[in-house]
Amino acid sequence: MKTKKLYLAIASLLSLLVLTSLVSAAITFTSVPTDISQSSGSFNVVVNSAEARSISFSASQIIEGGKKITFNGPQNEVFTAGQSKTIPISYTVESGFDFKFGNSYQTTLTAAGDDSVSKTATISFQTDSDFCSTGKDNLGDLDVTINLNNLVGENDYFGDNNNDDLYPLNQIEVEVDVENNGNDDVKNIEIDWALYTKDGNKIDDDNIDEIDLRSDDKETLTFVLNFDPSDLDVDISDYVLYVKATGEIEEGTDKGQDTCFSESEDLTVNIEDFVVVDAESLNIPETAQCNAPVSISGDIWNIGDSDQDDVLLRILSPQLNLEQEFEFSSINSFDNEQFNLDFDIPKNTKDGTYGIEFRVYEDNGKRIYKNDLDDESKFTVPLKVQCGGTGTGTGTGTGGVISNGNTISVSAQLQSGGQEGEDISVLATVINSGTTQSSISLSADNYQSWADSATLSQTSFVLTPGESKQVTITLAVKDDASGQNSFNIKLIPQGQTLITQPVQVTIEDSGIGSNFNFGGIITKDNWYLWAIGLINIILVIVIIIVAVRVARR
Repeated sequence: MKTKKLYLAIASLLSLLVLTSLVSAAITFTSVPTDISQSSGSFNVVVNSAEARSISFSASQIIEGGKKITFNGPQNEVFTAGQSKTIPISYTVESGFDFKFGNSYQTTLTAAGDDSVSKTATISFQTDSDFCSTGKDNLGDLDVTINLNNLVGENDYFGDNNNDDLYPLNQIEVEVDVENNGNDDVKNIEIDWALYTKDGNKIDDDNIDEIDLRSDDKETLTFVLNFDPSDLDVDISDYVLYVKATGEIEEGTDKGQDTCFSESEDLTVNIEDFVVVDAESLNIPETAQCNAPVSISGDIWNIGDSDQDDVLLRILSPQLNLEQEFEFSSINSFDNEQFNLDFDIPKNTKDGTYGIEFRVYEDNGKRIYKNDLDDESKFTVPLKVQCGGTGTGTGTGTGGVISNGNTISVSAQLQSGGQEGEDISVLATVINSGTTQSSISLSADNYQSWADSATLSQTSFVLTPGESKQVTITLAVKDDASGQNSFNIKLIPQGQTLITQPVQVTIEDSGIGSNFNFGGIITKDNWYLWAIGLINIILVIVIIIVAVRVARR
């Protein structure tokens, strides 16, 4: 027993001696650069060797788009025990190597001793913190402002319209204000955007437009940013949106020089257990006929960070006797499956617009999927049915079917006005004939050809079941507008399907100076001046006639 303990003690002592010898024989880097220039050149590292040895230095290549950065370090550099040396490492950046914005470019430098002791260090190149290319200053004093607007697209039934909570498959409208704050005009201004992960990997990019800006001018542009799961990383939530404006100064001391300014906006994409139908992918006809087959297809997406088993898709339309289920045994994280549905419209169906609802359940239909915003994975799309019968469906206008049992309708009538150049007032009545509360956004469009503007007395409100709301829409009719004209009233119940209601109005000609106006010289705005002049001419003629008659007598 004592012999065994003695062996253990000797083994422990030998292990300690080996570890001590390894520590004492160490090679260490005491200084390593982290911002090497992107041009060919050299950099220095400071290395210490605890023991006398010769050390060789090497670094792995960096390859981007087929182009390389190669490194060359000294070989068999002799060190005495405890000596520190400054070691130069040269490198060559191949012509055409593209240091892409947001990407990280690093290499591993190895110091290998002739006694098998070695040490590694990470060497990093300079990276641009500005979306503008290196060397492009903002000589023209451009400015860029990014504004994130509401969710857009068919998948806005989940997510936050304030853009605080975004999900894969969401789309947001991005408004970009570009302003020339300088004293010189700037031409050929290219507006570009790019979406990167916080650690520098590019997800997507595009060009918005090319514009010219005079001094102190401003222009606003918009684009839609897609969060396609195919482009995103399931392990990454934090992203950065960059927008830049690059142009050429047209005059002044900096004429012909490039100018560039960029701005960024941090974005967070929520990744949680959530499976949804991609409404953008739906293939559904606008109109269906009785006793005719209807085909519907689309994609169901797992936009969460874990695989989902026993997923159930239920497609419902009680009015059309439709209830179909699709089972998916497993859908991988950030992956999708397709579904196809064929059914017939019942022959006794009345003409109208009917809702088809899509619901996604977990655990074989026990619970509907719900995210942290309490958005349920369900939405409804309209299907117009024409069978030759009479009756009403469940919506008004186009896209009139609202999910959660809501039926939102809108009607309109002329309240006042109706002549060219005068305001027209239209009274719109919105009714919630459903069973649940609905938040409504209201707007008007497609009036620009005959009216300068459309002003609504109210643009958003909440309707409880059975409640109605009247909104006055005032349109400023153009001077030359006449005849039959139309515009659209648009309703957007929060997170639901768009309703569009066309409205027709008749604009009467003012009748003043329209048939005899000397090629447009006489208008309705100056006709009275011409009338006064005509009366004065008639009076002069009368006076002359009277004077002549008096003279003859």
